Amino acid sequence: SGKKSKAYANALSFLENKHRSAAASITKTTQAMREANTANTAIISSIKSAAAAYVGFQTLTKTIDLASQVEDATVAFETLTGSVQDGKVLFEQIREFAATSPITFTNAAQATKTMLSFGIAAQDTQKNLQMLSDITGGNNERFKSLTLAFSQMSSAGRLMGQDLLQMVNVGFNPLQQISKTTGESMIELKKRMEAGGISAEEVQRAFADATAEGGMFHGMTDRLAQTVSGKLNIALSDLEQKLAAAGKAMAPLIMQVLDVFTRLQPILDAIVNLVDGISQGLAFAIAAVTDLINSVTSFSIDTTETSKFLDM
Repeated sequence: SGKKSKAYANALSFLENKHRSAAASITKTTQAMREANTANTAIISSIKSAAAAYVGFQTLTKTIDLASQVEDATVAFETLTGSVQDGKVLFEQIREFAATSPITFTNAAQATKTMLSFGIAAQDTQKNLQMLSDITGGNNERFKSLTLAFSQMSSAGRLMGQDLLQMVNVGFNPLQQISKTTGESMIELKKRMEAGGISAEEVQRAFADATAEGGMFHGMTDRLAQTVSGKLNIALSDLEQKLAAAGKAMAPLIMQVLDVFTRLQPILDAIVNLVDGISQGLAFAIAAVTDLINSVTSFSIDTTETSKFLDM
């Protein structure tokens, strides 16, 4: 019985020691986990701060860029129309168009500049924007491509093979629409085109007929504006304009900062030259000291070798 009691006591003591050891291990593990969690929290916080700073910088850059694009477009419209007032009217028309169209303000403004550059009258650009948007289904990339082909054709005064190919590539063959109007076959129309017989006015009428009531593309822009992608593009266009407006409001401050930087440029250049000169001087001094140390070391080695020779 005494032996059993002693064995029980030893077993209990062993278990207590193991319990204390395990408890100590658990405490250390818990503390390590807390420290790791604190470190992770700090890392995550740093990542969030860096991400927020990056997003803020990108937003500011985009805001300034959009404001600059709006300013450039305004100046371009005033120059191309030959009138400050006409340029402002055109700008407002484009803004209103983009507010209800899947075509973004930036692309609509660029398309208008393209048409004006190719000699299309300012008063015709807005109806052309609507036609081009309807035919391309509000797709911004196809819209840009068709705008260029339409403008080139209008400037040339007649339809040529290259412009026709560009139009067909975005989904519209004006010859088919002309065929419906005139009753000519496609072969006859191609021969007439090759002879330079299809005028720009005839092609423009084909665009108008295709987008008028009863035409294949009538109301396409309005219908697509109600789709998810259309609403998204309209929202993006609205955001573009709001950011541009914010950038315009910041323009005076930005101009002041740029003016100050410009005035400081000579001073900054002088500082850079001074630092560069000091760096070159230090490099020369270090090289000279290095050569001196190497010379002294070499002399010491030569003296040692001479002493060995004399001792012999």
